[in-house]
Amino acid sequence: MPSRAATEPLWDFAALVAASGGTADGAAATAVTGFSIDTRTLSPGDVFVALKDQRDGHEFVTTAFERGAAAALVSNSYQRKSSDGALVRVADPLEGLRGIGAAARGRLAPDARVIAVTGSAGKTGTTAMLRACLAVAGPTHAPEKSYNNHWGVPLTLARMPGASKFAVIEIGMNHADEIRPLVKLARPHVSIVTNVLPVHVGNFADGEIGVANAKAEIFEGLQPGGIALILRDNPHYELLRSKALASGAAVRTFGMSIEADARGDVADGAGDTQRVTAHVQGATGVRDITYALGIPGEHIAVNSLAVALALGAWVLPGTLLWLAWGRARSVRRATQVLSTSRFCRPVIRLLSSRSPMPGVLPTVARPLRLRRPHPSPAPRGPGVHRPLRP
Repeated sequence: MPSRAATEPLWDFAALVAASGGTADGAAATAVTGFSIDTRTLSPGDVFVALKDQRDGHEFVTTAFERGAAAALVSNSYQRKSSDGALVRVADPLEGLRGIGAAARGRLAPDARVIAVTGSAGKTGTTAMLRACLAVAGPTHAPEKSYNNHWGVPLTLARMPGASKFAVIEIGMNHADEIRPLVKLARPHVSIVTNVLPVHVGNFADGEIGVANAKAEIFEGLQPGGIALILRDNPHYELLRSKALASGAAVRTFGMSIEADARGDVADGAGDTQRVTAHVQGATGVRDITYALGIPGEHIAVNSLAVALALGAWVLPGTLLWLAWGRARSVRRATQVLSTSRFCRPVIRLLSSRSPMPGVLPTVARPLRLRRPHPSPAPRGPGVHRPLRP
């Protein structure tokens, strides 16, 4: 992911104004190198987007310019202050940001590839794994944080350099019809549903079925010939599969089931690491790859199978997958979840700092129960290998 402190221009100011659907009030004095919705984290060269949430972002426009903003995206009714710089006036800053995000997606090269990720749990970790591998193959863009809501997805897209070869877009939801408009902005080639769990069920009259239907909205924005990657071991698999097929997607599966297109064996590694051997059914047949994950947990191992499936069969060509998995473990800081023990500690802190959602932890975040060697049959390899449990 490009640095937030990047100095290369991200947008031509005139193109940005056109994408927003607004009008320019002044000209940017500096190059546009990013976007921000928070003056506390704004970097010089950012466009400040004055969104309304708990506070009205218009109250902080002048502060944004004091901190080096190149411009501000504001509503038409905003009253300019004497120290304000270039303004981009729109009817609604959020809609203006959505327009910029759509234009950013549209300027990617035809051979660029976009992956969208949703699920009740595991979205951020899966996004991090994808980013770590794809960055080995070319310029890769992904959200800085869990920016997966109605403003987070447009913001992530707006920050995407036009030269990006790959993009990973995380998309979340609390209610029905929230993923649909966001995935139509992202227009992915691959959509992944990590799982469906009893999260946000109170927002749906039909409970978990409603959650599954809402998650399935991620297939509606797939590009022609797109791929839907679905957890095979989920009770809502058939519902998700039918929705994906109705959207014209090809369906591929991952998980612990023998029927999954990507399944795996896990072994204990050094420290808190685990080693996964993935059996991946791709365009040229089944291939086995072994890689290290820097944190324990079967849910992490299972989601890594979705990553392997996406990379090996439909995103990265041929042997580049094996190069990506091999090199990702030695790329400092970029590895995030894919790592050896040398890099795993920051990931553990990252995930443990996030509050677990009610009902998810007992179901998803189970630590691996490492089994000891049994005299018959003998364990395979240097560790104690076992299939991922159904």
